[in-house]
Amino acid sequence: GEQQQDQLDGVAHERRAPYIQADLFLNDACRNVHGHTYYVTFTFRGILPDNGMLVDYCEISKAVKPLIEQCDHHNLNDVIPFNTTAENLALWFVHKVSAKIRCLYSVTVKETQETSATVYIDDL
Repeated sequence: GEQQQDQLDGVAHERRAPYIQADLFLNDACRNVHGHTYYVTFTFRGILPDNGMLVDYCEISKAVKPLIEQCDHHNLNDVIPFNTTAENLALWFVHKVSAKIRCLYSVTVKETQETSATVYIDDL
């Protein structure tokens, strides 16, 4: 029979990632050390293989869990060598996860219900 190849656009897997963050803004309430609970969404895109699974959850967990553990309950400015904005965190996750999972499409770091940053791998 004819093999069906479906392009999946937007298979998302979300992880809750609590962090402590110290922003480097001088004229802002964020200049004081304060906590955030981020929600990080990893979106994958590609041709759906015969087994119906674009990327295995175990593969996602192997790539993401060590990064979450590296940051969880730590001052991010002590962990990551750049200003820890949502944009920079999303970019950091894109670089780290795309090295392990080729079909990564984007990473969104959601800081609040109203604020988030998304980095698309195609834009790099």
